[in-house]
Amino acid sequence: MLKAFFSSFLEVSSDFMGLASRSMLYRAGEVVGKAFSHLSPEELTEAFENVDIHVVIQDAGGQWTFVVNDSVETSCSRGEYEPCCHMFRGFFAAYIQARSRNPYLRCIETDCTATGSDFCMFVVSP
Repeated sequence: MLKAFFSSFLEVSSDFMGLASRSMLYRAGEVVGKAFSHLSPEELTEAFENVDIHVVIQDAGGQWTFVVNDSVETSCSRGEYEPCCHMFRGFFAAYIQARSRNPYLRCIETDCTATGSDFCMFVVSP
């Protein structure tokens, strides 16, 4: 039910706001990511599992990678030409910024199921 709700929300926000919805979703992700920053990576993975979102988190010495399977953000965006998981991107950026106390980190989505990948991958680095 959560995925259906979120999919509808994304579709309506995109229809209503156009490209501006990307910024809104990114900012919403930042707010939630910061709020969840008290969780360890293991606890965060478990929290996502509780809502049927499968996330793998890896720390490679200052560069964090997040792999998301079955992203709810791509459920209404198949066939896109660029990654579209703006809320996850904001979430992961703010989560690592808050945990590392480094506001200068950024998050890039390198792979996305909306563009044909098997998963969505996010890299947080300086």
